Amino acid sequence: MITINDRTLVFNETFLLPDGQSARFDTTIEGTRFQILFTLRAAKGDEERKGTWAFKDGVLHMTFIGWTNPMGTCLKQPEKLGDINGKPLGFQLCAHAMTDTALITFMLFLGGTYE
Repeated sequence: MITINDRTLVFNETFLLPDGQSARFDTTIEGTRFQILFTLRAAKGDEERKGTWAFKDGVLHMTFIGWTNPMGTCLKQPEKLGDINGKPLGFQLCAHAMTDTALITFMLFLGGTYE
């Protein structure tokens, strides 16, 4: 088990994702099935770098736009998604762009505090 500050790492994936494509994965956290659809794409025109996430039909849809820095783009700190069995669930993300493909590290945490 890995604990970072007061958060327990419950899911960790590193994968390559071509621009504009999606990765779908699922896991079970405290007996709850958790599905994620993850999309990363380059910004178009004046579009700003951003990330959005929302649950829809039991799937967490996550889209990150403009995370194309080859040195890496990372959330400054984990973000809270919600709660599972009364415990906070959060995530952390880092992306390194290499031409039209990004190396993604995605983590889910259980417990802890979030700003």
